[in-house]
Amino acid sequence: MTLSKDDIETLATGAGQSPTALFAAVHEVAARRVGAGLVTVMRHRATEADVERLWSSKMSVRAEIPAGAKYEVLIVKPFCARFCE
Repeated sequence: MTLSKDDIETLATGAGQSPTALFAAVHEVAARRVGAGLVTVMRHRATEADVERLWSSKMSVRAEIPAGAKYEVLIVKPFCARFCE
């Protein structure tokens, strides 16, 4: 799927404002283009073998799991052995 001019403008506007605005723009585009109901932004931390939740589009997730929550990723090491630098 190719991004439309409107998609690119939405993302660029968000990126120009703040990381949170960019994440919200990603959710807006994903909802519009593929009907995504939940978008969660995670940061992979290879040396710690975990991921950190940075942002979620759902208020309920934000309330239950604070930003910065970390999750051990058991699949990271085998995956990175094949695909990560």
